[in-house]
Amino acid sequence: MKLSTKIAALLFAAWVVPAYATVIGSAVYSGHTYYLLDGKTWLNQEAEAVTLGGHLVTINDAAENTWVWDTFGTVRTGLFIGLNDAATEGAFVWLSGESVTFTNWRGGEPNNCCGGEDFGELASDYMWNDVGPNHTWQAVVEVAPVSVPEPSSMFLMLAAMGSLAALKKRL
Repeated sequence: MKLSTKIAALLFAAWVVPAYATVIGSAVYSGHTYYLLDGKTWLNQEAEAVTLGGHLVTINDAAENTWVWDTFGTVRTGLFIGLNDAATEGAFVWLSGESVTFTNWRGGEPNNCCGGEDFGELASDYMWNDVGPNHTWQAVVEVAPVSVPEPSSMFLMLAAMGSLAALKKRL
């Protein structure tokens, strides 16, 4: 994760009052778990995403973009995504720290309307827009899979624990 992204995330955390996430849906795609959160501001949504072990969604390609909307979107709403340019105007980054390799901006966007649109949303036309800090939408959180030790590692760990337990009994 770039330093500017980390600094922006820390600034967001300082501005946001922690809240408990209200998850209203979930699904799995490409091994990642996605959660739909109820409507709040982008900053509050990211704070809640972190409590769930992830960040607002990083969209890497057109297929994922379509899947996110088709799975969680509803007519006349938008969904917050993890794209933002809060640290440097015009330099959009993903909260996850992944490189921006795919974008799907609506014509004329991002436009930083009125000098304060830093946060990405996915709309019902499958296109992206930038919105301001007081805007409220539902949000999609992406949580990467947790690596699980392979069975042989688990066996060795359990064998070592058994040996330690037997040694402790002798002492």
